[in-house]
Amino acid sequence: MRPDDDLEERLDRLESTQALYRVVAEYAHGADNRDLSRFLATFHPDATWDVGVARFVGHDQIRAAIEHQWDSQPQMHHWTSNTSITLTGRDAAEGVSTVAALTRRADGRWLLSAGSYLDSFERRAGSWAIATRRAVVHSSVHLAAEETG
Repeated sequence: MRPDDDLEERLDRLESTQALYRVVAEYAHGADNRDLSRFLATFHPDATWDVGVARFVGHDQIRAAIEHQWDSQPQMHHWTSNTSITLTGRDAAEGVSTVAALTRRADGRWLLSAGSYLDSFERRAGSWAIATRRAVVHSSVHLAAEETG
């Protein structure tokens, strides 16, 4: 073992952790800003996105699912916090985050949901991305309609 091996490993762990926090944030930015390439870049091409009521595998299914969400929910706002990342190997990690999502449905009603993201990440060809994301909804409430006039 070279004297710098420990330092190189520590630096890789720090850079990897920071990259994973970025993946978590990019997912929300891509979804909320309807930026398909930004959103899909957070997933590996063969990733699984489990939204609780349905499961999508691969970029084609994930693309169709988010486009359907955008059609049925004209506005989305995600706040992801309390993210905890655990590196489980040189090229593997697990993560859990708390999420609050405010969405406006096609009928104009607003829905506020709270839940968790349970993530499995992999680094492939030097890039970190989601291998599996499972969304767990803990609660959802419809908000009162806005008064007009």
